[in-house]
Amino acid sequence: MRPRLTIAIPTLNRADLLPRAIESALAQTSREIEILVSDNGSTDHTPNVIARYANRGIRTFRHDSTISAARHGEFLMQQARGEFFLGLSDDDFLEPQFAERVLSHFHRHPELSFVYTGCAVHYQDVQVP
Repeated sequence: MRPRLTIAIPTLNRADLLPRAIESALAQTSREIEILVSDNGSTDHTPNVIARYANRGIRTFRHDSTISAARHGEFLMQQARGEFFLGLSDDDFLEPQFAERVLSHFHRHPELSFVYTGCAVHYQDVQVP
């Protein structure tokens, strides 16, 4: 079955931040998603972090050397199987109902092909709208 939403997480040397992004994708209440994680040639322990998520339903990729951000994004879009695509930065995270709410919006408004959502910015323990 084709997923409705691809959540793609490109990463480069962000082993300390990446788990939160991955965990937030895994915590989605919608099962109509696929999750991609692509390591863009990291030299830190990012590959070890990604390996911890083996057998969790995530498709992973590793580039031997760093390619441009544009090429990395294009690569991820080519790998995506979802009807819709979300590029999630490795230092960001999603609320658990994100995919469910966005896909519900697309269901109610099938004429749409793009949705822009609000976000909150966190500085340490302070949330700023």
